[in-house]
Amino acid sequence: MFSCRISCSNLKRKFYFYFLLFLGGITYTSQPIFQLFEYKLSELTEDVFCDWLDHNDFRPTTSAKAYRLTRAFLNWCEEHEDYENLVPPKSYNSKKVKDKVPSPKAKNDCLMKQHLKPWFEEVNKLTSRKIAIF
Repeated sequence: MFSCRISCSNLKRKFYFYFLLFLGGITYTSQPIFQLFEYKLSELTEDVFCDWLDHNDFRPTTSAKAYRLTRAFLNWCEEHEDYENLVPPKSYNSKKVKDKVPSPKAKNDCLMKQHLKPWFEEVNKLTSRKIAIF
């Protein structure tokens, strides 16, 4: 396995990720919403959504986003005549499904307003202008 220590910028980390992906060192897993594509709209029952959310409980943020996107699409289907009766009633809006959707949590790894001034002062002290600009 190829190993390298990258520390400077997000660009280098992104390049490193694609490099490892190219070498086969990282396996890519598809987004949770991709798993729903194998079902017809008429097959999306309450149990399908519950099983899908249980299966993706290790990725709470992406599964919650995928559920919100799916719910928006299914609401759109309900509003249009051509698609309104394809989705089983109360399949995605039931309390059982909504209770399984992970709630979003605030991140605590961001810069606060009071941290910005010292942050930029320290960045401007860096000897390499290239790194300071990033």
